[in-house]
Amino acid sequence: MPSVYALSDPRTDEIRYVGIAQDIYQRYAQHLSQTPSSNEKKDAWISELRAAGIVPRLIVLEANVSKTIIYEREAYWIQYYLAQGEKLTNIIYGEAVALNQGLLTLQQASRRVAKSEKSLRRWIQSGKLRASKSGDRYLINPDDLDAVLSYSSPEWQMKEQLADIQERLSKVEAELLALKMERREDANGQTDEWTDD
Repeated sequence: MPSVYALSDPRTDEIRYVGIAQDIYQRYAQHLSQTPSSNEKKDAWISELRAAGIVPRLIVLEANVSKTIIYEREAYWIQYYLAQGEKLTNIIYGEAVALNQGLLTLQQASRRVAKSEKSLRRWIQSGKLRASKSGDRYLINPDDLDAVLSYSSPEWQMKEQLADIQERLSKVEAELLALKMERREDANGQTDEWTDD
């Protein structure tokens, strides 16, 4: 499960970066590798530390966080440290502010309207639903989401329902194919022996 972590400056103990990773130690090694990233501010800070012969401290803020809330927890910690006056190098800290202003992530919006994230992406890409982008994440105003649902023509709603049904049907077909392949393997004698220990 993913974790939320922070990088601090060992000279001042200031928190300078908040992030999330499936494997925080691997991600920490990536930060230290000095491979250029899209975050020039963070890269410059780590290079400055390396030139002084030191590295940032890794602090685990939350371990084993559910994937369904990991971005919210990251946003919480970013907002927390910004409120403490820390000079974060995060390039997406605007998302933390946006989330606190009531905007929804794609996942939250999907749950709210009981539609798949794929459907919401389709709405955004077609221009039907307005959304802003923070890094690689969409942020959606709940009012815009409600407007799309309430002002959509019956024909458009029917098309969306059909697209959702087709998406679910594709998933079921994939599961059926996987089951057929398992049965074929079983029939060919390539089964694993099950034991009740």
